[in-house]
Amino acid sequence: MGAKTCKTDCGCDQGDAGDDVRVLAQPDAKEVVDMTSMLPRRPARAPPEAAPAGARSSSRREPFEVTIVRQGQQWRTLGLVVSPDDDPKYLVIDDIWEPSLVGEYNKLQKSKKFLIRPRDLITSVNGSICDGEGMLNLIQSTTRGACLKLRVRPANGEG
Repeated sequence: MGAKTCKTDCGCDQGDAGDDVRVLAQPDAKEVVDMTSMLPRRPARAPPEAAPAGARSSSRREPFEVTIVRQGQQWRTLGLVVSPDDDPKYLVIDDIWEPSLVGEYNKLQKSKKFLIRPRDLITSVNGSICDGEGMLNLIQSTTRGACLKLRVRPANGEG
């Protein structure tokens, strides 16, 4: 390949991009790649044991809201692998990549109740309640410095 000019506003001071894919990427281009078929399959879990009558599970996580700002070294990598097609009303979190903004968020949590985990559901993005595809579009359209508010409904099978 010949010399290319940096096509991003990353401030890298590189007039010659060479073959660096990050520099040649179009900043407005969106690509959705469903890699869920490549994820390792989790073994089936044993059904939870029944709690005694009147007992309340203290490990049950309640829905919570997360605010993530697209800033810092990982601003481009939210770190969520989601499936909009498992349930059309939500986004199902299939996996969390690291390093990422969600990985950093999880490390800062003092309580396990507010961790974002695989199998959790995203039920709202920035206060908008739309279908999974709409929420995915909202997430993908956020840019550097933008706030992303996610309403998360935990998958309460794992505690």
